[in-house]
Amino acid sequence: MFQITAPVQPGNSGGPIFDQSGNVVGLVVSKLDAIDLMMTTGDIPQNVNFGIKADVALAFLREHGIKPSTWAATSEQSWRDVYERGKAVTVFIECNVLDDGSCLPADPLDDSFWSKLRSIFVR
Repeated sequence: MFQITAPVQPGNSGGPIFDQSGNVVGLVVSKLDAIDLMMTTGDIPQNVNFGIKADVALAFLREHGIKPSTWAATSEQSWRDVYERGKAVTVFIECNVLDDGSCLPADPLDDSFWSKLRSIFVR
């Protein structure tokens, strides 16, 4: 796990963390509980958030039979280009947790969800 200072909002968990070349270097996993820390220390922290490294996420996907495509950009990109690249390879996944702990997409019949997911992982 590593610390990031980018703002994180509810629903950002699982979102990609990009470097300035547009590479996914991690995924957002949590944010510091600012109220709890304020009650403990009297200070209000800002933008103290956490991610897991991309290698951890890749290992998880591969362990579950998903073979993601990867690439490594080496030249620094403009923030707009990083944003556009991120938008092209990111899909929002909303799940409902079932009684047995498994996760079902919120709308499993939505073909656009499945086709977008296939386009990201199968190239």
